Amino acid sequence: NKLHSWSLFEEFTKSISWLSREYKNSKSPSYCNPRPVQLPPQYRQTKFIYSAAGYQRSFAISESGTVFACGIDCLGWNNSGSVWTLRPIPSIRDIKFKLVESGDDHVVLLDVTGDLWRIGTFLEVSIDEPTRIPSSEKFISVSAGFGHVIALSRTGHLWSYGINDYGQLGVGDFKPRFDLTPVIVTDSTIFTKIAAGK
Repeated sequence: NKLHSWSLFEEFTKSISWLSREYKNSKSPSYCNPRPVQLPPQYRQTKFIYSAAGYQRSFAISESGTVFACGIDCLGWNNSGSVWTLRPIPSIRDIKFKLVESGDDHVVLLDVTGDLWRIGTFLEVSIDEPTRIPSSEKFISVSAGFGHVIALSRTGHLWSYGINDYGQLGVGDFKPRFDLTPVIVTDSTIFTKIAAGK
């Protein structure tokens, strides 16, 4: 993302440093080299299956479906210890997830039952704890853009929410949406993959 990169490496996690102005001005080249993300002792044997990089924070999903987070001002989830310490998000520790996507200052999660959850700030609304997004649909995939989200339902239809300055929601106008809204398609097209740009 804008300030850092993040990757899964040999079934474990490594991250590249935040490239903030402070680090760019540093004479130490180590800030630009990959470094391991720290895990509390009780989680050091955890294996991860999915990861996402946000503006100043990163996320990973373990094999058991637990969502971990680390980063600068990690929305109140990681106030203790180093910003490099990857920890479970306490309020959703008992829910199993399979996908996490991060935009600028917002995050969307997909649990194993097909429900979507969101955290963060968009449309000037801050959601400090993971909150399930109301919907009668079940989803198989989701993608986060800078300030919007596109979701793919089990029936192959598209839904979206977020900022809409350029019509990126595909709903026929330029008005933002806080709730999931069906994307307008003029025929019976069934979609199989999605990707949200900036």
